[in-house]
Amino acid sequence: MKVLILVVLTVALVNGQAFISRSGFNPDYPNQCYFKESIYPSGKLIDKAMNYDEVFRPIGLCIKAKCRSDRVLDLNYCQRYNVPDGCEVIRQDLTKEYPECCEKLKCRDGKNMIIRDITTEIVQ
Repeated sequence: MKVLILVVLTVALVNGQAFISRSGFNPDYPNQCYFKESIYPSGKLIDKAMNYDEVFRPIGLCIKAKCRSDRVLDLNYCQRYNVPDGCEVIRQDLTKEYPECCEKLKCRDGKNMIIRDITTEIVQ
């Protein structure tokens, strides 16, 4: 049984990272989700009220937020991974929206170099 649980957790982590977060409350937007986050290191504040089923992909923060009807935010982040031999990491590009902003792998496939997009979203 312990082995089965470990396998299930491993599969979940390989496919991406998703979190559920209770939306912040803002009395100015009582029937909406409220997303508030500070971008490091600039300190720029992202402050957004979101309608139900609205998806928000802020530039500068590699994340996707979706507002559910129960005022809960589904948050998707870039997945974590181990870098295989023969590959190197292309860092996040925070000038792009999620998932294009996520890290990519540059790998040697025989004589050719290929870029592997490793982003896989978890369907909620």
